[in-house]
Amino acid sequence: MGDAATTVVTRRRVLAGGGAAAGWALLAACAGAQPGTGESGGAPARQPATLRFKYRIPSDVVRQSYDRALEVWRTEHPEIVLEPEANDSATFTPSLTSQIAAGTPPDAAPADWDQSLDWASDGLLLPLDDLLKARRVNPDEWFQGAMDYTRLGGKAYGLPITGYTTVVYYNRDLFQREGVPLPPKDGSWRWRDLEALAVRLTRRDPSDPQASRWGLIPSSAVSGGLASAVWQNGGSLTDVRESPEKMTIDQPAAVEAIAWLTDLSLKHRVGPTAEERRALGKDPFVMGRVAMLWGGMPLFFNTMFQITDFTWDLVPGPRGPSGTQGAATQTNAFAIFKGTKHADQAFTLIYFFTAGAGVRVRAEIQQVAVAHKRALQEVWMKAQPAVNRQALIDSQPYTRDVYKGRLCSQWIAAVQGAVDRAVNGEISPKAAADAAAAQGAVVLADARRRS
Repeated sequence: MGDAATTVVTRRRVLAGGGAAAGWALLAACAGAQPGTGESGGAPARQPATLRFKYRIPSDVVRQSYDRALEVWRTEHPEIVLEPEANDSATFTPSLTSQIAAGTPPDAAPADWDQSLDWASDGLLLPLDDLLKARRVNPDEWFQGAMDYTRLGGKAYGLPITGYTTVVYYNRDLFQREGVPLPPKDGSWRWRDLEALAVRLTRRDPSDPQASRWGLIPSSAVSGGLASAVWQNGGSLTDVRESPEKMTIDQPAAVEAIAWLTDLSLKHRVGPTAEERRALGKDPFVMGRVAMLWGGMPLFFNTMFQITDFTWDLVPGPRGPSGTQGAATQTNAFAIFKGTKHADQAFTLIYFFTAGAGVRVRAEIQQVAVAHKRALQEVWMKAQPAVNRQALIDSQPYTRDVYKGRLCSQWIAAVQGAVDRAVNGEISPKAAADAAAAQGAVVLADARRRS
């Protein structure tokens, strides 16, 4: 759920109306406290330094946001010279991996959910706790769930950039046209309410997808709807989240959640099949053929901004049968590599991109829902379109990453493969849970051997 998804917001939209230069000057002036100044206290580092800063550029809009942010950086911190190293999505990880292997990593770089904890476990990242304390930076500046993911063994190894969650998007015009009550803004609904709305709004013609309408595209992604549903039902995926040793996805509460998700697709048939999607030729939600879409915050800026023919909105995901709430995400952060000779200045840099003007530029241009509370409130929450952005904030107290430990991406892939077989109708939910438990356990064992 990182930068790769931020590809839709255009330069025309960002700069519409003129006054761009003045706007960026104002943004820099209103960026809030730098580390060690204002509300954070202390004194910032002013020693001259040159830092290597590596980052990923998956699209033109991401390049534009970094270019703008670096302009502000040069104005705010002339004493710290950056040597930017920008790579596209295909070359970023191989290039960084090669640098790490050669013992020449950059001073600072993004540490995404599928890399950060492996790097921390291998001793490649600099713990930030002493720097946070010296600068009097309060970790509560960021959403708790996002900040928690940067910690391993009680130490912080990064500052979070993304404050994503899993929500339900809906076609407001379709609901109103059908005279159906809108989903509750405060997330007070439960599984049965979501299911009832989805069934009510489904009108399928098996012979003609072009004449069909569906109530819901559910999410069975491990780091999306699946983990959210398991938690909402009072279940868990592993015995503990940090460095787990045992899989628990095969326990009754988790199996019930998998069964509910598969029933939405296979029993109630509230969403389009893969064949129907291919027949439509375009995203069915963007086409206005689907009432609701359950998914992550990256959909906010890559799918929703393609919509031109109807009004959409979003609400927190549903609660489980007993009223329990839960939402899953994947957190990306900025980190400092342990070999840096300029730790203090590198901290200034990653703070800039996660709490200062840098993160505000990204929230403005890319529409990134950032993890820094104040930046989110002052920039992202006030941006257009004026939809229910409060759903993101309301979801944060119960939003967390699925797994904390080595081999995160391998573990997710192992579990996802088994769950997909149930969603496709190949095996039962219980068989899928058992397979996910067995395959996930293999990855957990491998992670323990590497520790």
